[in-house]
Amino acid sequence: MKLKNFEILPLIGLENLKFGITTDEVNKIIGSPDDISQSDGETLEDFDYLSWYYADEDVLLLFEGDNEKKLAGIKTSNPNFTLFGHKLFDLDEKKIISLMNEHNITDIDVDEYEYEDEDEDEKCLSFPEIYMCCCFQNDTLTDVSWYSFDDYDDDDDIDDDLDDLDDLDDLFEDEEIFNDDVLDKFIEIEDLNEEDDDEKK
Repeated sequence: MKLKNFEILPLIGLENLKFGITTDEVNKIIGSPDDISQSDGETLEDFDYLSWYYADEDVLLLFEGDNEKKLAGIKTSNPNFTLFGHKLFDLDEKKIISLMNEHNITDIDVDEYEYEDEDEDEKCLSFPEIYMCCCFQNDTLTDVSWYSFDDYDDDDDIDDDLDDLDDLDDLFEDEEIFNDDVLDKFIEIEDLNEEDDDEKK
């Protein structure tokens, strides 16, 4: 994979990797991934994911969809990535919030985690307006993920199967590329999609 532009495009994707394109289209654009992971459906049959990881750029592409998998999210820890022209990993929490506010993004959710057996504190800032999540450890940005507004799952009742977080933990317990914050974000996105569908009705 060779990226020429590391600019994060909220709700759109990355460079010519637009949310909604298929795995075949992604493969034609940037080639085969270094690692592929997929849920086996044993715990939650309706929650099926596919992830492609590109090691050189440290980019994880997340696909969803019951029949045809489509690009639905991107996650990275690559310090070269930028947002609104600023290198995101050079900014602390306050500066990231300020940058968002400058672009009229004011809705922010904060989740904090403390670990008794570790000296690390973890915090995640979620920006629902642009479906983006920034995670920190000891006040240092460790990864950023952003997602599509659209729901590519064919089953509209998928949210009914996502209420039990223990089931999600069991499903992904062996997947190191996913942490609890990313899973929480998936659930939040599904909830937002359902709310938007209700409003349209």
